[in-house]
Amino acid sequence: MLAQIPNLLTVVRLLLVPWFAMLLLDQQFDLALILFVVMGISDGLDGYFARAFNATSPFGAAVDPLADKVMLLASFVILGHMNLLEAWLVLLVVGRDVLIIGGALAGHLFFPTRQLSVLKIGKINTFAQIVLVMSVIVNQLLLLPQWWMMSLFWTVVATTVISGLWYAQGWIRVLMRNGEAHP
Repeated sequence: MLAQIPNLLTVVRLLLVPWFAMLLLDQQFDLALILFVVMGISDGLDGYFARAFNATSPFGAAVDPLADKVMLLASFVILGHMNLLEAWLVLLVVGRDVLIIGGALAGHLFFPTRQLSVLKIGKINTFAQIVLVMSVIVNQLLLLPQWWMMSLFWTVVATTVISGLWYAQGWIRVLMRNGEAHP
């Protein structure tokens, strides 16, 4: 039973995304923020429990990053729709994720025994995106310093571009070397 806790947390996080999206669209920023924090904590807990109970699974390995992507993409698209994030930033973030997901699918189809490693810059980018989303929501409740918002904005831009280029380079290497992925 303990081995299923990480997968259960991941599924719950994925199921909370539509509720979070509705709260954002309804401009219930306080509740949306609480739910976003709960989803973030559940993401940390599922990783902790997976390691603590040696409960990793192919399902968790596939669905956990998918839940993160769905949560962040929904956040960026809705905040962009509400004009709380620049449309070009939303397109940049979505484009990077399409590149990564497309590359992963193509790699799985053509080189099923090879995988591209998760890059440290990708983790930094995900963290920066989470902090930006939280800050944009908090900024609707109480005004944050402009320097903070601009710093986060440009950090997300930089890490999105850099990580997107690194992942693209990694997939090109996979294709050029017939599946030897080590970016």
